[in-house]
Amino acid sequence: MSTDGDGPAAELPGAEALAELHGDNVAPPAFSVGRSRWRTEKSRQDAIHHDSRHACVESKTLIDGAAERVLSSGKACVIHNEQVAKSRITIAQSRALMKRLDRE
Repeated sequence: MSTDGDGPAAELPGAEALAELHGDNVAPPAFSVGRSRWRTEKSRQDAIHHDSRHACVESKTLIDGAAERVLSSGKACVIHNEQVAKSRITIAQSRALMKRLDRE
């Protein structure tokens, strides 16, 4: 759709905004029926845009929560690995002490 002044659609208010919504390859709603059809289409597009934005915010929230859990889980793994290493050292020290006591 061209909005550079040729054709009846270019003269209607909001034709440029509608062209942005629909792209150049899709015809706008039939303007011959009146502006109410355009308002209905715009309202529908606004609702879709609002729903998309809401879904995007919700997705970002879920992603942020998941990322936080991953970081928390990673920290828990580091702490666990440190504790395992300390336990292994303690076990090795205990075994060495037991061997030394058995020799005495």
